[in-house]
Amino acid sequence: MRKIILSVCIFCISYALFSQCDNKTAYDGTPVPVGVDINDGEVHQIAYGIEAGEYVVINGLNSTDTYQFTSNRTDSNNPNTDYITIYGSSSQLIANQTSPITKSSIGTSSIEIHVNLNSICDSDIDFHTLTIQNITAATCNMPGAPGGVTYKSDTRIDFYWSPPELSTPLGYDWQIVLSGNDPDINVKASGSTIAPISNASSGDVLMPGALYWIYVRSSCASNEKSEWFKFPPTYTTNTVSPPENDFCEGAISIIQDINTANVNDATTISGTLAGGAGTNVNAETCSGKTGNARDDVWYSFIAQTSSVNINLSPTFDGVLTLYSGDCSSLDYLACADTPIITLADEEIVMLNSLTVGETYYVRVYSLGTTTPPNPTFNLSIWSSSVVADKDKDGYVDHPNVDCDDDDPAIYPGATEICDGKDNDCDGLVDDADPDLDTSGLSTFYVDNDGDGFGDAESSILACSAPEGYVSDNTDCDDTNITVYPGAEELCDGLDNDCDGEIDEGVKNTYYADNDGDGYGDAESGMLACSAPEGYVSDNTDCDDTNITVYPGAEELCDGLDNDCDGEIDEGVKNTYYADNDGDGYGDAGSSMPACSAPEGYVSDNTDCDDTNITVYPGAEELCDGLDNDCDGEIDEGVKNTYYADNDG
Repeated sequence: MRKIILSVCIFCISYALFSQCDNKTAYDGTPVPVGVDINDGEVHQIAYGIEAGEYVVINGLNSTDTYQFTSNRTDSNNPNTDYITIYGSSSQLIANQTSPITKSSIGTSSIEIHVNLNSICDSDIDFHTLTIQNITAATCNMPGAPGGVTYKSDTRIDFYWSPPELSTPLGYDWQIVLSGNDPDINVKASGSTIAPISNASSGDVLMPGALYWIYVRSSCASNEKSEWFKFPPTYTTNTVSPPENDFCEGAISIIQDINTANVNDATTISGTLAGGAGTNVNAETCSGKTGNARDDVWYSFIAQTSSVNINLSPTFDGVLTLYSGDCSSLDYLACADTPIITLADEEIVMLNSLTVGETYYVRVYSLGTTTPPNPTFNLSIWSSSVVADKDKDGYVDHPNVDCDDDDPAIYPGATEICDGKDNDCDGLVDDADPDLDTSGLSTFYVDNDGDGFGDAESSILACSAPEGYVSDNTDCDDTNITVYPGAEELCDGLDNDCDGEIDEGVKNTYYADNDGDGYGDAESGMLACSAPEGYVSDNTDCDDTNITVYPGAEELCDGLDNDCDGEIDEGVKNTYYADNDGDGYGDAGSSMPACSAPEGYVSDNTDCDDTNITVYPGAEELCDGLDNDCDGEIDEGVKNTYYADNDG
């Protein structure tokens, strides 16, 4: 008995491992779509709509190439990975196994592909997706799915794609064209990316409400390009611009109603998903369903009570979600998507564990994949809890909510103004609050030099002057404390008093001193704060070309007015006497003053006879009847004694 059982088991295992299906029903459609090249290396669907239990004949294979085959049931509610059997000519078995099959060197140009649900060759009447790919030729394959759109506004589409599995592109080319056009025709946006980047944006260049197709292709080595991959849908840009609350960061702040008996008494916020372009928070699974949140809009509120009711009344199958935290780190709390009668039933979130004073975020979106035709809704956030609101400003008397419940102008979200109060209850007052209303601010100017006057080119808006700032802006040089309007004008080369003039009324006159004697030329003056080189403050030099001539100079006997007193050589000339006989002694009766002896004059004046060269003081006395030596005697000591010779 054991041997029989063992034999049966071995048979069953062998059948499971090596079973080959041989369907008798031929696929009655077109095996390979017109225009498809099954040897271009791309994945191609063949035998559209083939059923399990059918076979199809494919011709035109390259016998030495490697091919891959896949087959799956296309019913998303009842998927199936099919069992494939491949025969060559003369019913020769090439391969058989559960999809996919990769066969190296297919060995023939014509094959039969048999599709079944499993290895026991079950069949059905559903459509199946059968594909073929020439792996050998797969050197630059198309990019493909999964892909899609992450942002779609009235003027822009952001999209992504998946890299090919069998080749490694260097990058990708993409085009957005008007729908119905092939690549390179009616291109409205285009570009390229470098691998591994597999996403792109059209930029804000598209038209609102227009229909577009998106194409992407791979760019490989040696400038090889793949075929264009077309995104399956037609994308229609929105007709309106994105709303301000398209993302969490732009959430519209609304006030949670307090002391509200029921939803009918609550404030209704009217909203719309129109223009919703993108999201940075994935859709959550709510009531077992996960939608596309790209058209979401956001609101925020400060919890005024620990319990809250949030009511959404949409005209579409809406999803309502509540978060805590902040936009950079949201924490999911609750959601509602529970249609009872119609898809547009009211959605309600009720919680009783909120922290008073904390900010919470509410998201509304449509469960569908596209924005609904009528995207409007009403939203209410309220609580029936009885709480105090003394100033009746809509905010509860709680230190974490209304920071001054005696002043109705002070509450969260109030306009911060210059009044020394924390108007919006954010803990910041006046200039310290970045939310300060700038319409009531004053302009202050930096005063770098501390002279009390500011620089008109450097200003800020503030409630009061910060340190180093003043209200004046008339300083013409804010780097110098001696320069400001009304300052004393100094002789320093600056416009100290900011009147547009430099050193006016404070300059001195300096005169050229060309001869360097310390006295200047009155005819050559200039205004300056200090004496330029070669200039002096004196202007009394009567000859600025001669260093020996200046007021008070020693009078020299040089024919010049050395001391500039209007006289020349006064008190320094000598008296010279005419020496007519040239004996070196002058005639006291014939003299003239001079700096040096004129020709024919000498400094001596003792000649007693200036007509006779033999007569002068100290001359040898001659016996000539003259007083040769000018001693008043004539011929003294030189006469001879002679005797009368009467008788001859």
